[in-house]
Amino acid sequence: MESASSAASDDSDIETPARSPTPPKSDPRVFGGFRVKRWADIREDLRRQQPKYLLARDLPSRLQDYINNRPAESRGHPQMRRLFEHEIYINSADTEHDAPEIKVENSVDDEPCPPWEFYYTNEMWHTDDIPPPTREGLVGCDCVGDCSTNKNCACRKHQLEKAGEYASGDFAYHPDGRVKVDARGVPIWECNDMCRCDGHCVNRVVQRGRKCPVKIVKTLEKGWGVFYCGPKKLPEGSFVGIYSGELVTFDVGEQRGPTYDQSGRTYMLDLDFYHIRQKYENDHRLSIDAYHAGNNHSCAPNCCLQPVYINDGELKKPLMAFFTLKDLLPEEELTFSYFGELDRIDSGTEKQEDPKAVFAPCRCGAKMCIGMWNDSRIICVGTHAWLGVLFN
Repeated sequence: MESASSAASDDSDIETPARSPTPPKSDPRVFGGFRVKRWADIREDLRRQQPKYLLARDLPSRLQDYINNRPAESRGHPQMRRLFEHEIYINSADTEHDAPEIKVENSVDDEPCPPWEFYYTNEMWHTDDIPPPTREGLVGCDCVGDCSTNKNCACRKHQLEKAGEYASGDFAYHPDGRVKVDARGVPIWECNDMCRCDGHCVNRVVQRGRKCPVKIVKTLEKGWGVFYCGPKKLPEGSFVGIYSGELVTFDVGEQRGPTYDQSGRTYMLDLDFYHIRQKYENDHRLSIDAYHAGNNHSCAPNCCLQPVYINDGELKKPLMAFFTLKDLLPEEELTFSYFGELDRIDSGTEKQEDPKAVFAPCRCGAKMCIGMWNDSRIICVGTHAWLGVLFN
């Protein structure tokens, strides 16, 4: 009895543990001590970041200067072709690492490659007076996967609103990446870095880079040109590359033009599409200076230029993308008209009244050839294989 009483007494001495405090509510944006980012947070971070800003004064030229200072026999060595091809590959590895390699061919003479006068790039290089890219004005969609399944896609609405009466009623591209016929010549607003859709979205074409194989070939009468070298035909509307180079003000372009005219080579493309002219006067518009480019003009072109916007919200700074106007066969040269549409051109002899303009016999071979071309100011620029500045 005594032991039982003692045990009961011991049990009564045991204190009930205090109730544990209610744990604080956890922050749903923190997990394991790390901040959890929502897509809205990522988009806001991107808006605050400075986009990539390339300055023309930083264009690399050390290799080109070294080679151009070598004796003629060194510059004409057959191995220069391999070096030229490798330089193209290195310069585009960061932005188009999966693009088909570009080869150089010459069965006309002993010149191993095009002259070393350019830097191969598929990006825009700004002069100091051109402001950096901006994300202001960009629309980011919240689509999951492919935007084509979302009729309420913000980028779809943005395309229709910006293109206005010229809009095709939907995205500008077919599911296979070809530009639609009714969207030809109309500015395109692709999905951008602030969009939630994936990289296979129907509205991401130019930003995925060049997919068609091309080569640089020496021609008999027109110098170096660019040829399609795929195993089968390239369908109409296919993206083939961009017209890149130095972005300058319209006034600077006007100043450089006469100097270029004297040398007989001018590739100054004015960014003066209808939707840009509606908003900006001449003194606010821009030009692309791709002086180190060749002659791939044709009076019956198989490629055209189209303004495309991706990660720069500034209306007057589109990327200029090349798309095919018809199906191209293997080994067919890529060409476009420097003048735009032929019905906008007067006869070549009439244009010779300008003593400062540079005229040259046209060797395109088209049935509707106008006989000569003037490169003092380009309306619709072409693809010739100085293509460091052009194709990538």
